[in-house]
This record gives sequence, structure tokens and C-alpha cells, in this order.
Amino acid sequence: MKTMQIKFIPEAGFCTPLRADVLFGQILWQVRYLWGEEELYRLLEQFRAGNVPFVVSDAMPEDYLPKPVHLPAERVEGDLNEVAARKKLKKVEWIKLQDYLAYVAGNELNLNVLEPVLVETEEMHNTINRLTGTTGTEGSLYSSEAYYFNHQCYEYLSFYLRSNAEWLDRFPEILDSLELTGLGKGKARGYGQFHLIGWDNCEWLDEIEGADAMLLGNAFVPSASDPVEGYWRVETKFGRTGENISSFPFKKPMTMLARGTVLKGSYRPYVGKLLTDIHHDPRIVHSGYGFTFPWRWVD
Repeated sequence: MKTMQIKFIPEAGFCTPLRADVLFGQILWQVRYLWGEEELYRLLEQFRAGNVPFVVSDAMPEDYLPKPVHLPAERVEGDLNEVAARKKLKKVEWIKLQDYLAYVAGNELNLNVLEPVLVETEEMHNTINRLTGTTGTEGSLYSSEAYYFNHQCYEYLSFYLRSNAEWLDRFPEILDSLELTGLGKGKARGYGQFHLIGWDNCEWLDEIEGADAMLLGNAFVPSASDPVEGYWRVETKFGRTGENISSFPFKKPMTMLARGTVLKGSYRPYVGKLLTDIHHDPRIVHSGYGFTFPWRWVD
């Protein structure tokens, strides 16, 4: 499998956080639109058979990578200012690429407090009365969350792709199609628009020597063959179906290990599995795969 970094600039707000499972679902829909339902089912059969064609990570700011969930680990004894500074470091989500490379080479991990990447806002909306064509009906006003990229502090977002040769050749067309339609829900209202700016070869990620652990680039569900020793945080995903495939849009709750999980064991390009039996419609699946970065284990 070949590893690439896909860089893009958001041009509108997002109604959906740009998580790996969301990106995975959007990619599958583009496969269906571009090459038909039969080709989509052929792709899904590869996943079901364990011949994973590709995995993706969460979207990340620029060249930053996820911070491990267990760091910083030591408790701080000191005055209130030191305790407050420690709390800020616990909330850090990302580490700089140079700090990551220094750590896997044997140095201490440097953590820095960063500006937020996506700014969450609450936006007001009004429903239209289909009989009168007007607003103003009692109870018609409602709010929804939207996420806007912090252009003042960051230049672009990126996500990592690890793919076999067949699907790597297809991804330019898939991403060009996504660029036209947008990402996540709210596309019809102008949300989810972005502009692709580059593809970088990241094979160096798979050539880091001495890695005896894996840092996860997104939330995932471990398979029976994945390592069991590590540091993690559990989160529950309440997924929804896409593109009106079902009149009942809610998937069953899924318990996942969060982005930043660290697993001890020899490096592999991905962990996790395809999640099935998550909806009354058996066609509907969910990505439980985790994109891995080489890591150095410290007890």
C-alpha cells in the first residue's frame, strides 16, 4: 500500500466534523456515482474479505498529527499556574510533524498549546410552511451546529490515504468529484465546499525504523487480530446513513477507540474492521478501520 497526504482548503463551513468514517462514506458514495452500484458492491466485498483496498485518517491541520491520548501522563505538583498550564496541555489535540519525528527518533515529545482548527458556531434556521410558502409558524425556528476553518492560524487541512495501486489510480477522479459536490451534510445549502491543493507522497511514514507501536489517526473498532496492549479512550459514535438511502437514517450506536490511541506491537498499515449489522438494512456498513502512524512505545 502507498501512503499519500491529501491537502485541501475549506471554502465554506461544515455541518459534519471531518472524521475518517465520514470521509470513508463520502468516498463510497462517489464510487457509486462514478462507476455504478455493482462496482461499489465489488469494493465492499474486498473489505468484507479482509483485502482492504484503502484506509483514510481524520482531517488534520497542515502537517500536524494526532496527540496520543495518554500524554501528558505525569501529575503536576505546584502552584495554580502550573496546574492550569497542565490542563491546557491535556486538551491539546495535535503535535507538530517535527516533534513527532524527533520523538520516534528517541527524543522527548514536545507539546504546544495551539489555536483551534475548526471554530464551532450555532446557526439559526427557519422552516417554510409548505401551504403558505412563508415562515413564522410557532416552533419553526431552530438551530444547528456548523464548523468553520480557522484561516487566520492555518493554511490548509489534510488527511492521509493509504491505498493499493488499483484504487490509488482512481482517487484523483473520486476527489475531483467530491470537490464538485462537497463533504458531509448540508451540501445543498452550500456547506462542505473545499478546494484540493496537493498530493504529497508520504512513503517515508512506512520506512521509519525502530517503530514498536502505532499511533491512530482516527477512531476505530479493533479486530480480533489487533494488539490489545496500549493506551486509549473510548467514545460512542451515533452515525447516520447518507444520501437518503434509508427512510430511517440512524445507525446503531458504535463504541470506538478514539483518535490518538496508541497500540503496542509491530507496525502495520492499518487496524480495525468493517462494521456490519449496524442498521436494519444489511447493505449499510460503517468504517471501523484505523489509519496508523509508526510510534515508539514507552512504558
